[in-house]
Amino acid sequence: MPKAMTAIVSLLVASALAHADVAQRLEEIRTLQDGQAYFDDLTALQRETPDARTLFAIAEYRFAVGAYAQAAEDYAAAGADLKGERRNLARVGEGLSRCAAGDVESGLAILEREAKERSSQADRARYLAAQYRIETGEHQKALEHAKRLANGGGDYAAPAKLLAARLLQVLGRKEEARDELQSIVKESPGTGEATAAEKALFQYDSAGAPDPGFYVQIASFSQEENAIRFAASKREEGMGAVQLFREERDGRLLFPVRVGPFETEEQAREAEAGLAKRRIEGNVVRVR
Repeated sequence: MPKAMTAIVSLLVASALAHADVAQRLEEIRTLQDGQAYFDDLTALQRETPDARTLFAIAEYRFAVGAYAQAAEDYAAAGADLKGERRNLARVGEGLSRCAAGDVESGLAILEREAKERSSQADRARYLAAQYRIETGEHQKALEHAKRLANGGGDYAAPAKLLAARLLQVLGRKEEARDELQSIVKESPGTGEATAAEKALFQYDSAGAPDPGFYVQIASFSQEENAIRFAASKREEGMGAVQLFREERDGRLLFPVRVGPFETEEQAREAEAGLAKRRIEGNVVRVR
């Protein structure tokens, strides 16, 4: 083998061994429980064998402890040498770090640029961009991002729909917001987003003081989320006029679920009897 070729092969082998050694050292460092020891070992490894993967881990640590400006620089440097998903992660990390450090416009430019890429991080970048557009008061731009995510499917579709509903409320488009919330409840049952949407819908319907009159109370919960799920299930069964209340009794917050209101006690009693035929127990209460 010619000497030049031998030298090239030797360099490639040495590079491969160094690459494997860094990977092994990173795995060992990640087992450390002490945060400062973890960071010290990372920086020592980076001094000994500069590597974008180590720099990426340093950036993650700095972001976690709130050193956002330094994290942004580390993410940028790591992203210049990384490839594939790691590079996309580094770009999103840089954008997020710059936003967190107060350089929102630069951070948003990076996030929105990454959102246009065909990468595994594009949806995450767009969702983060929407949230920071809200912070800058640009609700219409945030809504455009949220709508695009909501219509595109994927892991961010349901959170984006919820975000879109909130933005529509802020923009005064309340009926569109209600439609968005109802679609979340229908399309994503049992998820955190569906629970949040149900809660928002009940807050919509229960805005202000409850109407006075007679009600049939069919349940009461100490946890609001349980009350929301129960009330939503009854609405899905076709039970109309289900309302969620919030009351304090003996220093405890309770969430009664009631059907009504009815103008007279007699009407409420008739409703109570009708519910009993459906094996739903209740009792008549008066709200003044």
